[in-house]
Amino acid sequence: MWKFIKKLIGTIIIFNLSIFSFILVAFLAFSILADSSDTEIEENSVLRLKLNQKIIEQVQSEDPLQKVIDNTTEQFFRNFPIPIFDAAKTTSLQTIIKSIKNAKTDPKIKAIYLDLSSVQSGGAVMNEVIASLEDFKKEKPIWAFATDLSEGAYRVGCVADSLFMHPEGSIEFDGMSAVGTYYKNMMDKYKLKAYVFKVGDYKSAVEPFTRNSMSEENKQQLLELLTSYHNDYLQHIQKNRSIDMATLETITKEASLFNIESALQYGMIDKIAYSSEFKEALKKKVESGEKLNTISLSRYSKQDISDLDEILSSENKISVVVAEGEIGGVDGMNVSKIIKDLKKASEDKSVKAIILRINSPGGSYLLSDNIYRAVTLAKEKKPVISSMSNYAASGGYYIAMNCDTIVAQPNTITGSIGIFGLLLNIKKAAGEFGITYDGVKKGENADFVRRVMTDELTPYQENIIQKDLNTKYERFVAKVAAGRRLSVDSVKKIASGRVWIGRKAKEVGLVDIIGGFQTSVEVAAKMAGIGEDYQLKFNIPKQGFSLSSDNNAYSQPLLLRYMKSLDLLESNGALTHMKSELQKLISMQGVQARLMIPIEME
Repeated sequence: MWKFIKKLIGTIIIFNLSIFSFILVAFLAFSILADSSDTEIEENSVLRLKLNQKIIEQVQSEDPLQKVIDNTTEQFFRNFPIPIFDAAKTTSLQTIIKSIKNAKTDPKIKAIYLDLSSVQSGGAVMNEVIASLEDFKKEKPIWAFATDLSEGAYRVGCVADSLFMHPEGSIEFDGMSAVGTYYKNMMDKYKLKAYVFKVGDYKSAVEPFTRNSMSEENKQQLLELLTSYHNDYLQHIQKNRSIDMATLETITKEASLFNIESALQYGMIDKIAYSSEFKEALKKKVESGEKLNTISLSRYSKQDISDLDEILSSENKISVVVAEGEIGGVDGMNVSKIIKDLKKASEDKSVKAIILRINSPGGSYLLSDNIYRAVTLAKEKKPVISSMSNYAASGGYYIAMNCDTIVAQPNTITGSIGIFGLLLNIKKAAGEFGITYDGVKKGENADFVRRVMTDELTPYQENIIQKDLNTKYERFVAKVAAGRRLSVDSVKKIASGRVWIGRKAKEVGLVDIIGGFQTSVEVAAKMAGIGEDYQLKFNIPKQGFSLSSDNNAYSQPLLLRYMKSLDLLESNGALTHMKSELQKLISMQGVQARLMIPIEME
C-alpha cells in the first residue's frame, strides 16, 4: 500500500512539473514574439525617463538566454503588476546613459519626458545622468512634470527646458541635513555591551552603538560635507534656472517653496498644470498627432540602434570592473570575482587599460587588502584607473588608492582612512534569560575568542586587539602614501578616519581628476595610447555571500549563538526595530574599514 502511495505521489509531481514546464516554455515564446513588436518605435515619439528605481553601476548581462528571461519577467510584471516586485527593481546607469545618447541621434525620438514623481538615486550617480541630459538638450528638448519635488528630484528637473508642476504640488527647498540614529541607551537598557577598538578621531562608524549623540568631530566633517554639497547644488540651479545665488539662499532660509505659486514667481518652475495638460502641450511640441507617443526607458534600451558601430568593432578593449556594495557581508560585492576579473583583464592582450568603477562605503579590511593586491598586480602590466561613484570611502578608498589615476565626482564621498573593530558582548543579556557559560582552558588566553561575546575581556586582551588595529592602520597609511606619492606625515594629517567630498579630496591629494565615468574612459584611452579606437568591455558582477573565515577574525559558531540569543531578546518585543542594525553588526566581526551608515544628504 505504501509503495502504491509513493508511486502515485511521484506521478502527480512529475505530471505537474511537465505542465509547468510546458506553460513556461509557451510563455517564453509568447513573450519573445510580443516583445519584438512591443518595442517598435513610432514616429515623433518621446522617451519617457522615469527615475523611480534605484540606479546601480552594474550592467545588464549580455547572455542571450538571460536577456530572454529578463525580458520575459518584465513582460509578465507589465501585464500583471505586483507592487512589491516593482519596488525592488533597479536600473543600470550605463543603460540610462546609452539610451539618452542614442535618443539624441534617433530621428524617431523628438524629446525626453522627465517623469519626476519619484527619484530614487542621488549623489555622484545622478551627476552622470544629468551630464547625459545636458548633452541631449543641445539637440532636442527636455520637458519635465512632477507632483511634488524633493531636492534630489529638483536637481534633475531643473535641467529641463520646461518644468511643469501639479497645481497642488510643492517643492522641498529648505537646505540639507545629515542625521544619525543612536542605540547606546537601548543597549544599556537590555544589557548589551559593545567592545570598540578604532584608529582615527573622525572614524565615526562605531558611534551609533557607543554614543547617544553625534561626536563633535563627526559634526565638523559632516557640516563641511553638507556645506560643499549644498553650494554645488545651488550653483547647479543657478546655471540651469538663471537665478542669482542671493535669491536661492533666501528661498532656502525661508523654506518658501512649499507654496507652488512662489516657485513659479521665483522662476524655479515654468508652468502650473495637471498631467493631462502637460501631455497635451508636449504632444503639440513634438507634433505627434492625435496622441502622445511615449516609449519607456526599459523598452527603448532594447533597441539595436547604437551609433557606435565603428568603436564596437575595435580590437582595443578597455575593461570595466565594477566594485559596488559593501566589501564582504551577506549582500556585499563578490570579491573573488572582482579579483578574478582584474587578473583576467591584466592578462588579456586585447585589453589595453582597466577601469575599476567603485561605489562602496567599504567593509572588511582583509578583503579590501585582497582587492588592493589584485589592483597592484594588474597595474604592473597596464594602466588601471579608478572611477569613483557615490562612495569610495574607507575600504572603498583602500581598493582605489594604488590605481594609476583616481577620477571622482565633485560630490563623491571618499577618504575615511581609518579602521575599527566592533565586537558585541551578550553575557549580561543572556543572563537575563538564565543562560550562562562555563568551561575549562589550557593557556591563559585560550578562551580569547569565546570571551569576546560571552565574558569580559581582560585589559591585556583588549590591548592585544588595539595594538593589532594600530599596526594595520599604520600599514593603511603607508600604502596610501606610496600609492598617492605623498609623505606618511602628510597622509596622517588628512586621514584619521576623516571623510572628504570629491572636490576637497582633490585639493588634499587623495584624488587626481574631478569628472565622471566618461572622463575615466578618456584617461584610460590616453594612458593606453589608443586614442578613440577602443571598445568598452564590462565585466558583469554577481553578488556574493562573504561571511566566511576569510573576512572574520572570530568564529561563526559564536555568531550563530548570538543570533539565537537575539531571537530570545526579541521574543519580548524589545529589540524588534533594532534587530536589522544588530544583524549588520554581526556581519562585521573582525577589522573593518567602512562607513557604518552611508551619509545621506537630505
